[in-house]
Amino acid sequence: KDRTNEHGFIIAKGEDWIFVDWSEIDKSGVVCAEQMLYYEALNCMYKLSQIVKEENKDYKNQAEKLKAKINEFFWNDEHGAFIDNYESETVNVTRHANIFAVMYGIANSEQINSISENVLKNDNITKITTPYFEGYELDAMGQIENFEYIYDMLCSYWKGMLDLGATTVFEEYDP
Repeated sequence: KDRTNEHGFIIAKGEDWIFVDWSEIDKSGVVCAEQMLYYEALNCMYKLSQIVKEENKDYKNQAEKLKAKINEFFWNDEHGAFIDNYESETVNVTRHANIFAVMYGIANSEQINSISENVLKNDNITKITTPYFEGYELDAMGQIENFEYIYDMLCSYWKGMLDLGATTVFEEYDP
């Protein structure tokens, strides 16, 4: 409980290093992408409790409460997207939290349409530069049925690394 605030969000302690990806994510307070990962972890714990036949609905209830709080605090109608940090003086939108919102079912269908147009198809939002996180973006694009984007990225981004002689994926890649 000492790792969460009054809204149930995970908070940083002392010298914690909050890492989601090598990107300019606003980490000056509670980080949206981190809360979304926490939400998915709670759902996984619930599923695991079912598998071992010791169902613990507390995990599911906690996840649903967290989902509601994520939407309440991080969804920004003006930008039509989830913002990095509700405590910051700036409003910063990155792809990361919005990708997780699509992947983990945090965003409803209206929000997903908005995220698709305002974030995922918006070249003004900083592109993903790590193959590790590009995999998440491809997953989200598949969920919104943007298969043309997936095909184009396979041909340009992933094949681009191969064309440069990669035998494994790069840590960072900007085609």
